Amino acid sequence: MITIIKIPKEKVLKTNLVLENTTGIKNKTVYLLDNNQYLVEVDVFIENTSVEKTVYNIIEYLKKTNTNMDHNFNGYIPEKTKIIEQSLDNKVLSLNLSKDFLKTNNLEQTISGMVHSLIDSKSIEKIKLKIEGESIKGYENDLDEDFPINLENKIMNRNNIQKVVVYYNELLNDEEYYLPVTKYISDDREKIDIIMDELKDNIPTNLISYLNPKVEMINYEEENNVFMIDLNEKIIDDKKEEVLNTIAYSVFSNYDISSVLFKVNGKIDKLISKDG
Repeated sequence: MITIIKIPKEKVLKTNLVLENTTGIKNKTVYLLDNNQYLVEVDVFIENTSVEKTVYNIIEYLKKTNTNMDHNFNGYIPEKTKIIEQSLDNKVLSLNLSKDFLKTNNLEQTISGMVHSLIDSKSIEKIKLKIEGESIKGYENDLDEDFPINLENKIMNRNNIQKVVVYYNELLNDEEYYLPVTKYISDDREKIDIIMDELKDNIPTNLISYLNPKVEMINYEEENNVFMIDLNEKIIDDKKEEVLNTIAYSVFSNYDISSVLFKVNGKIDKLISKDG
């Protein structure tokens, strides 16, 4: 059983531990397809009595025929897709699906959404995907959180190519959601410099960034699993939460750190933790 819950503007919802322990229901982030053909983070409550049951429930939920989905979103896994076999070994999920899975309009997007929905650092870190026992051409290697999502290529030449994940906002029927975009960019700068510029000047169609161009990063450093960002001025408008969250979520996707500490001219402003 899977029930969707709309959580605009929040990436993580803390659930009641008593509820989890007594009913086997847990909050899980999955990726759903919006009308602009982006994969969007949405939190749902799912039954998680076992990893096997959780995997089954997520795949069922992501199917095109799921009528329990919020009206802002759509499924993308073909309805007749079956799990032939699944096994978990050392956080690697071996997943063997029926050939119906290939009957999709955008195979890369379907794989991306499913992989990012199934990945869970506590139980699943990689996925070996096969179709009726055979590897999919181009997807033979293990798939993990580094698999591109909402891919955007900005490669002008083949030198200094970097993969950078940047979070933006998207407005759907007066509700805002956070949305990651994977970019391949010809740029040899530090990723945080690229992130800040992409949030100001290179916003994909139908997405939003509230970062004021006047806000500059004057310094950054990483120490003791904390990434510190020092800004030249305080973000004081009513979109401060959205701005800091898009920067923090982008940092979490590109650096192996647990918290982002924002400062303004050297003075501590806000701390955002990866686990909420």
